[in-house]
Amino acid sequence: MKTMNKAGFGAAVVPGLAPTNKALPSAGTSTIRRATLSTTAELEALALLIRVSVSTGAATLILFLARPRWAEVRLARLKIWLTRHSRAILLAVFGLMRALFSAQGLAALLH
Repeated sequence: MKTMNKAGFGAAVVPGLAPTNKALPSAGTSTIRRATLSTTAELEALALLIRVSVSTGAATLILFLARPRWAEVRLARLKIWLTRHSRAILLAVFGLMRALFSAQGLAALLH
């Protein structure tokens, strides 16, 4: 957390906008390809998938830049809370990811 706090604004923007999680786009792409749609429908579905994937990072960035001044106090409180509970939050997030990937693997085995 200390290293992340020192990283600065530019270091936060790049990973936020980069498609780092390959599981969702690859699963979405393979589902679109297996749906036997027309080429136009496949391209439209792929464009929607890309818009949704990019919008999650972009929306976070826009909300951060457009925050009102009174939000600074709340952000400071949130930062303190996140610092205190970072280990539990990471365990919960990675546990949820493990469960989702396990369920996805099990579903692939059963089909």
